[in-house]
Amino acid sequence: MVEFLDTNATSSELSKMISRSKEKLHVVSPYLQMSDRIKILIQQVEKASPKIDIKILYRSDKDSKINDKDMDFLLNQLNNANIYALDNLHAKCYLNEDTAIITSMNLYQHSQENNWEMGIKIDKSNDPVIYEDVNRHVSLLINVGKRYEKKLINFSNIISQASYVGTKLKKVGKITIANADICQIGHYIIRGKGHEGCPSFRCQKC
Repeated sequence: MVEFLDTNATSSELSKMISRSKEKLHVVSPYLQMSDRIKILIQQVEKASPKIDIKILYRSDKDSKINDKDMDFLLNQLNNANIYALDNLHAKCYLNEDTAIITSMNLYQHSQENNWEMGIKIDKSNDPVIYEDVNRHVSLLINVGKRYEKKLINFSNIISQASYVGTKLKKVGKITIANADICQIGHYIIRGKGHEGCPSFRCQKC
């Protein structure tokens, strides 16, 4: 049987649902700003179930961008989190393998602490048809969303390019900067004036 949730019950049931997740935890929230308590619950769940499937879907516009602190948590402090963005997302839904919560509340700390919210909780054991309908629609939203790809720095390419540049500089014997060169003995050569433009009166030609 579907259960109605007021503001306090929504926050409470959401925390319970997260902590009881073993196989999957899917979060659909246009705006995201997780409290430390929620982060701890998610970390504990992943530690207890290392193969859990964690998916986060948020709204893809500049006003709903995930803050750096939460992005760091999802990408670097969790092993199984995948992040997706979807244009015009307005739905809010949270589910694991047993429970789905549809609510007006974003997974946003200010909303949990200050807003008047409501929602419903659906248990798979009591309402399997409704739960599966919700589950399928959440999967649809995630699948049409754009997955956030973590950008990795290719240090091997950087080292290779730096080595190539360094070799070229050694062959040329000088480094070009602004409107001057530096000769092999470290003096400036003003372009067009040669060594006559060097600020050192002891400058000699290379």
